[in-house]
Amino acid sequence: MKAYFGNIRRSSINLITKKELPAIGRQRLQTTFSQISAKLPKSIHAVTA
Repeated sequence: MKAYFGNIRRSSINLITKKELPAIGRQRLQTTFSQISAKLPKSIHAVTA
């Protein structure tokens, strides 16, 4: 689970930096990450933060 979430996070960061997403898309992605992180156990959140 930790490694899987880490891969998603890395891929999303690559998307933001390489594709230069519009500000709205970037904001939406950050909001999604906040929501996911809030639902995950704190131990996993600490690893991915």
